[in-house]
Amino acid sequence: MKMILAIIRSDDSRQTLDALTNAGYRVTKVATEGAWLRKENTTLLMGVQDNQVDHALKMLKRVAGKRTGKQLFQGDLAIGIPPEEVELEIGGATVFVIDIGQFVQM
Repeated sequence: MKMILAIIRSDDSRQTLDALTNAGYRVTKVATEGAWLRKENTTLLMGVQDNQVDHALKMLKRVAGKRTGKQLFQGDLAIGIPPEEVELEIGGATVFVIDIGQFVQM
């Protein structure tokens, strides 16, 4: 048995939780905050069988992985910089897969 700890963007948490629970995974969501950029994150905790790890990781990558998106840059009209859409990398997950010696539900 393995424990998957996935730290994802809070913006991706609802869609990721829905995808994982619809696939039959039991997931616990914990609100967390990154120390470096002080960004809100979500940490997902999942106990999975060894043969489910690859599938769960593929789902996490598909739903919460890095991707390119557009964001409106406000600009500053006072100094002549107009607003514009910029393309940037969003999303991403930091994932730990940990061996579990024992699992008990009470």
